[in-house]
Amino acid sequence: MKRFFCILSLVFILSLISAAAKIEISTDSDAYNLGEEIASSASLLADAMMQGKFTISMICGNKPADFYSNYVSLEPGFRTTLNPRFKVSGEITGNCRLKGELLDLENRIVEEVESAKFEITKSLNIELDGKTMPAQPGGKAEIKGIVESVSGSVLQYAAVEIELEGKKYFQNTDDGKFDIIIDVPAGIKSGKNEVKIKASDKIGNEGSSFFTIDVAPAHSSIKIISNGTAMPGTEFYFTIRLVDQAGDS
Repeated sequence: MKRFFCILSLVFILSLISAAAKIEISTDSDAYNLGEEIASSASLLADAMMQGKFTISMICGNKPADFYSNYVSLEPGFRTTLNPRFKVSGEITGNCRLKGELLDLENRIVEEVESAKFEITKSLNIELDGKTMPAQPGGKAEIKGIVESVSGSVLQYAAVEIELEGKKYFQNTDDGKFDIIIDVPAGIKSGKNEVKIKASDKIGNEGSSFFTIDVAPAHSSIKIISNGTAMPGTEFYFTIRLVDQAGDS
């Protein structure tokens, strides 16, 4: 009798395992910034009727970072979809994953699955409205762009810093956008000049980019270079150099 009971119990446990649901877990991006919310999707498709609990742990490195739990009632042939959200907080960076576990009413693991890895990073993206523009010495240059998280969402509030030849300009984004007009120094070198752009938020995320202004030369003077003192009856050679605003020819 005891043997029959053990066999029956084993059959019951095996039936729970065989009745496991097919589980899929995914996230809406493969990278996130600190402070962002991770939207996930968990899909459970059962082979048999089952009641239990479904949990998802967010694991970064080997440490748990956030947790979700919900009771579920599964029916065969019907797909159950859950959409838990996780918050990226603290100083967590690096590779993370979501680990899902389907538990029966006895808290035994029936099925478990992991999502693809995703990255937590402090790097922001600065998308510029054009990478270069012509400029005149002593004139103006307009630099426009938008600050985004690595997941592609607009960063509503960020501090933007632009620097050209030691002079800095600051502006806070408006709905993620910035539009800064800078002064082009009168004595700037002709040709391509690099403008440094930085963006940061209060949480510690930051990013950088570069914008190029192509400065046209403004010839401000003429230099005459001779080969010595002119003598009567001899040829005299000299060179004329047009000098731009930076003193270059």
